[in-house]
Amino acid sequence: MASDASHLVQRFGVSLARRAGLRSCAAAVLLVATIAACVAPAPDTAATAARSGSAAGPGAAWTPGLGELMTAIQLRHGKLALAGAAHNWPLAGYELDELAEGFADVQALYPVHESLPLPTTTLIPNLTHEALDDLRAAVDAGDAQAFDAGLESLTSSCNACHTLAHHGFIVIRRAAVVPEDGQDFAPPPARPGPR
Repeated sequence: MASDASHLVQRFGVSLARRAGLRSCAAAVLLVATIAACVAPAPDTAATAARSGSAAGPGAAWTPGLGELMTAIQLRHGKLALAGAAHNWPLAGYELDELAEGFADVQALYPVHESLPLPTTTLIPNLTHEALDDLRAAVDAGDAQAFDAGLESLTSSCNACHTLAHHGFIVIRRAAVVPEDGQDFAPPPARPGPR
């Protein structure tokens, strides 16, 4: 688990700034500083461990909470929607891979969650497998209509999971914008072939 957490700290640190498409140096520095502050041991680690139910002690690796992981997944869902709307299929494929990786992280770090009727290792694949496969086929084919249907199916699956977890007040929808609007979702211009 510690190696999983260390891997996620790296992913949620410097590489998250790059992956999130942050172009501003100040925004990237702020994000990395925020992550670094989260990684630093709390002044009273015993009280923190008691509140979180973890056995973390001084020097223990930070593990992102389920809420942090879901927030990252929601950002990927939004970026996937915008990339698909722009017919930027390479970016949509990338965001789809990142979204699937986020779901895998949840399953690895939180295989069981107290509010869910089934383990995440069962529930997430059961709810998302078909939609993710449909999205992959749509992205690979550049099929906007199939992409829209797959995204709608995935979005419904997310909301069904939230309802099962007694968090039905968290409603995901197709994003019109993402919080950090510094990324251009238009497909890159075609490059000329060799002369």
